[in-house]
Amino acid sequence: MLKWKRSWKYMFGKFKKLRVLSFEEGGEGYSGFKLSSAIGNLIQLRCLNLCGIAFNSPNIPSSLGNLRCLQTLDLRIHADDGAVNVPNIIWKLEQLRHYLPLTMTDKTKLKLHKLTNILTLINFNTRNCFVADLSKFTKLIKLGILGPFSIDDFKEELDKNLPIIASDCLRSLSIWNDEGIDPKVLAHLLSSCVNLCELILRVKIEKLPDFHHFSSSTAYVHLIGCMLVEDPMPTLEKLPNLRVMELYVYAFIGKEMVCSALRLPKLESLNLSGLRNLEEWKVEEEAVPALRHLKISGCEELRNLKIKWCKEEKISTKSNTFLPSYFMLSTMCEIYHFFLIKNL
Repeated sequence: MLKWKRSWKYMFGKFKKLRVLSFEEGGEGYSGFKLSSAIGNLIQLRCLNLCGIAFNSPNIPSSLGNLRCLQTLDLRIHADDGAVNVPNIIWKLEQLRHYLPLTMTDKTKLKLHKLTNILTLINFNTRNCFVADLSKFTKLIKLGILGPFSIDDFKEELDKNLPIIASDCLRSLSIWNDEGIDPKVLAHLLSSCVNLCELILRVKIEKLPDFHHFSSSTAYVHLIGCMLVEDPMPTLEKLPNLRVMELYVYAFIGKEMVCSALRLPKLESLNLSGLRNLEEWKVEEEAVPALRHLKISGCEELRNLKIKWCKEEKISTKSNTFLPSYFMLSTMCEIYHFFLIKNL
């Protein structure tokens, strides 16, 4: 440990023209001490990657705010108590393009309103940040929300129907929250993402927002733990450009699901995994004409599978039969692979 303390002190003091500082994945050999305040000497630094390093002190030095040229900051580090304390200095890094923090302490409350060049922001939450700052990120492409998301400091703007996210460039949105999210907030958030292509929801919502809240550009949808009571297909099949749909563990807790005819013309890949209550799945004629990949696993109660690909092809698995572990269906023009995996 003493060896690395000396090495870091030497590096931070002598390599003042350093542009990139990145540690190997896992950070083994660099862990076990606190981040030196001397890192503020690297004023030419463009990229700082501390991902995977475990410090015995949870405090990030305020001298990090000296790195005004920084464009990429990866603070996905670990502390002995499981969270790090980041001082309110991130707003000073006005050239920042990619900010990737991890779990932060309750003491951390960051103003990010000056980061007008930000492109990637992950693990954002309203416990450590201000939701109103999202409206300042007009170039944002990827946003990841992890943890609580409330609009206490945005209610006045919400009453005026102003968008939570002002970026027309946003292509990817993911929300991970074990506590759930207000359905109205989620609907307004999705309505702000006018050009969204990728949507990942790992949050209990019970019901999807109405389809008009979704971007028509949405091509990829991944749902897990949403505990949807109603069949999500009537909403998702109204997304004209949907190509990949993944419904994982407890995304849907109902018993029946139907893919209506001519409603998913561009869907190429469908994954149904861990839908433990699903008993019947019906695919109507020409519902998924472009489908190439279908995987079903962990759906123990699924006994009635009715799939009609075209007028000549129909598959029906009755309740008194078991789904095969693997089969391949060949139609006149395409070959489809299906993996139907039953848990033993």
